[in-house]
Amino acid sequence: VQVTGPGVLITVNYALRAADVLALLNEIRNAGAEAITLNDLRITARSTIDEVNGMLLIDGTPQPAPYRFAALGDRNTLMGALNRIGGLLDVWNEIEGVSITIEPADRLSAPPRTVVEPAFRYARPAP
Repeated sequence: VQVTGPGVLITVNYALRAADVLALLNEIRNAGAEAITLNDLRITARSTIDEVNGMLLIDGTPQPAPYRFAALGDRNTLMGALNRIGGLLDVWNEIEGVSITIEPADRLSAPPRTVVEPAFRYARPAP
């Protein structure tokens, strides 16, 4: 379902690889985000993050830079975690050509996930 709430906006103006996006998503989740989007696509544990010929793909959809991440959660906690010295974004900011902004937001929105989820093959509801 669509959700709204406070959080942070992270804009990365640099071509990211799939591994970079996974690292950032883990950083955001570890900071307590309750919902995440990338370029207005909802990211969940079942989202696919891949790249083909240098183009980032989210659930098979090409995503060019700049990348706009929205993380819904406690703004102060998210800002502190994402701005920490020695953290992922701090390290990325040291790379020439990388431009990153992190802004607190009072109200963000994350749309519902529109990708049809594949059926589970092994996991079944417990009796």
